Amino acid sequence: MSGLSRALVALAVAGFVLGLAAFALVTTSEREDVPGPSVALALTLGWAFIGAGLYAWWRRPENRIGALMTMVGFVWFLGALTSADSPVLFTIGLALSSLWIAALVHMLVAFPTGRVAPGLERNVVRLVWFAATIAGPLSLLVFENEDCPECPDNLLLVWSSDTAATVLEALGLHDAAVATCESGLRTCPGSPLLRAVLVPAERARVRSSLKVLRGGQA
Repeated sequence: MSGLSRALVALAVAGFVLGLAAFALVTTSEREDVPGPSVALALTLGWAFIGAGLYAWWRRPENRIGALMTMVGFVWFLGALTSADSPVLFTIGLALSSLWIAALVHMLVAFPTGRVAPGLERNVVRLVWFAATIAGPLSLLVFENEDCPECPDNLLLVWSSDTAATVLEALGLHDAAVATCESGLRTCPGSPLLRAVLVPAERARVRSSLKVLRGGQA
């Protein structure tokens, strides 16, 4: 067995274990009441990305699409951390909850070669990763979810400030994430149905996250 094959097998095992850990977090949470079919669908989706990505990686190791698909599956499961009852895991989950969207946009923009072209495509990928890794976690410094008293504490909260919340919203950090995702999906080769589903879904997800973090205010 080659070194690549051994690495892919190790990633497959890690992905399977990560999926089971995500399943355990969601189903044992004292706050969550997620229907069984929804949990099964989320679990299947994450494993599908990992499995398809590893297969593509094995068949065409020179093409980065397989690695990108695998990354989407792994970061998808990180969203389960927001179901944790531990404040530490809950906060980490909040900070990492948008990584899967950045990875997905990166994969779609890079399709089918696995490489991102200079110019618009590269700027789209940079902006969506900035929104997921910098803008999102920074917002946790000032946003407090007052409508969820049973939720664990946000350990990154420095102060709850409506003024800071307004400034961040005015800067358009969350809307930038939506616009970037939308641009990435619409400029990449892909099915119109896929774009029609993902663009509104990400727009709604980001705006609802902002509403939750601001304590339910519209």
